[in-house]
Amino acid sequence: MEAPFPAVTDMDQSLSVSLQVKCDHYWPLDQDSLYYGDLIVEMLSESVLPEWTIREFKICSEEQLDSTRLIRHFHYTVWPDHGVPETTQSLIQFVRTVRDYINRTPDTGPTIVHCSAGVGRTGTFIALDRILQQLDSKDTVDIYAAVHDLRLHRVHMVQTE
Repeated sequence: MEAPFPAVTDMDQSLSVSLQVKCDHYWPLDQDSLYYGDLIVEMLSESVLPEWTIREFKICSEEQLDSTRLIRHFHYTVWPDHGVPETTQSLIQFVRTVRDYINRTPDTGPTIVHCSAGVGRTGTFIALDRILQQLDSKDTVDIYAAVHDLRLHRVHMVQTE
C-alpha cells in the first residue's frame, strides 16, 4: 500500500560551508537505497532544473516493506549562503510551484519546509507563501503582520540581517 506524496521543501543551497555540515544529505544520490536504522529510502526520480531540483522518494520500514510512503522533495538551489537570491522572481516562482503541488494534492499529508537553522530561509519561504495566498484572495497584504505572526510561533523567523 502506498501513501500519497507529502511535500518537503529544502531551502539550503549547499549542504556544507567549509568544514561545517549544515544539513545531512538525507536522500540517495542515485537509484541505490539508503538505510537509516530500519528505514529504507529509495530515489524514484530526479528532475534538475536551473534553480531547483524536484525529487521523488519511496520510504518504507524493513519490517513493513509493503507499506510505503511517497515523498516529493523540492530543493531550491540558488540561495547563496549568508546572502539573498539574485532576483525575487526565482523565489516567487519556486514558492508558487510548491503551492501549486500542495493545492493539486490536498490529501498527501503535511508539507515540511526546512533550512539549516530552520528560521531564515524557512521563515522567508513560509511568509512569502502566506503573502502570495493573501494576494491571490485580496487586493492588499500586510507583510509586517505575516512576519510578526510567524515570530509569535518561532523566534527569529525571517532573518533581517
